[in-house]
Amino acid sequence: MHAPGFLRNTLPYIDTLYDYGAFLARASGRLGVLPAECAYDARIAIVGAGISGLVAASELLRAGARRVVVFEANPTRIGGRLLTQPINPDHPRLLAEMGAMRFPPSQAALYHYLNRFGIDSTFRFPNPGVVDTEIHYQGRAYRWMAGDAPPALFDSVDHGWRSFIRDGAQLDGGVRLPAPAELTALLRAHRYDDAQRGWQQYIDKFGDASFYSAIVTIFTGATPPGGERWRKDKDLRLFGTLGIGSGGFQPVY
Repeated sequence: MHAPGFLRNTLPYIDTLYDYGAFLARASGRLGVLPAECAYDARIAIVGAGISGLVAASELLRAGARRVVVFEANPTRIGGRLLTQPINPDHPRLLAEMGAMRFPPSQAALYHYLNRFGIDSTFRFPNPGVVDTEIHYQGRAYRWMAGDAPPALFDSVDHGWRSFIRDGAQLDGGVRLPAPAELTALLRAHRYDDAQRGWQQYIDKFGDASFYSAIVTIFTGATPPGGERWRKDKDLRLFGTLGIGSGGFQPVY
């Protein structure tokens, strides 16, 4: 598998190895053209005025369709799961996301259309540790200041998780899981076959397992990432509270 020569800033998804960012970069104009015999006569209905429905309508019109109708159940707004609302009229910059909360840079297609239509977004999401954070665990509050390591209570699980991302894991029974950071580097280097083989090891081991059971397998074995076994009665709860990104992993359990 070979990546297009111009591909620089987007990555294909590890499951499909399809890069939507590269596809959209190639399609500098319309994504396609409808045959003339059906472009004017086709009656096209799109259910839902979320971002997917709006993009579909826009691209169909650009492809030559003339009779496109978008049906939306809510008569007062469009946007689907995207709903940003101000919290206090005196502080318009304080916003609450009532639907989808964050979109990582890997969402190349979304940002392509945001840029096309001049829709603003922010690239600085208030992740724990990126901004001042307060973590609540078993009735106590722990301060996590921006740029610092997590509170000392979470040292073991934080170190173990970071070690796993960097180094992968050696499981009981001899299975070696490649580091997630290594798989990302392979994708960036356009070594897609190697990345797919590495990811297949995860699928073979955990394809029928829950996220929680996979974490238990990885971190409670004889040689856990970071060198310290996690305890189910404490460390798994700590990890579920700490998590990464926008919040803890406990709901994913």
